[in-house]
Amino acid sequence: MIANAEPIPLNQPAGGVVGLFTCNSEDNMTAGFSGQTVVANDGGPDGVTTLGTLERAGFAFVGVLADTNDPQAAMTAAQKIMTKRKDMVVTEPEDTSQPIGNNRGDELHIHRPKPK
Repeated sequence: MIANAEPIPLNQPAGGVVGLFTCNSEDNMTAGFSGQTVVANDGGPDGVTTLGTLERAGFAFVGVLADTNDPQAAMTAAQKIMTKRKDMVVTEPEDTSQPIGNNRGDELHIHRPKPK
């Protein structure tokens, strides 16, 4: 890898839609999908999201996207799941080696390709 190099776009067809349902995918991961519409999670104030919430939100996103071909509607459906699960604990309370977080404040963001 070359230091300070521009991100290399992943092999996605132009005009595609990418849902990045990970903890804090909003930060840097969206740069790898130039020319795509990307929906990413900011992870909220603590930067983490429960796996179950990511799974359920991703499932809602894909289902609505497949039915409507509308990334905004898909993102809205996924955000409803994330908001509903805002009090889910990220780390088990018995695991004292990691800080305990929650899904509170997690927001999805949509990035659309820049017009040429």
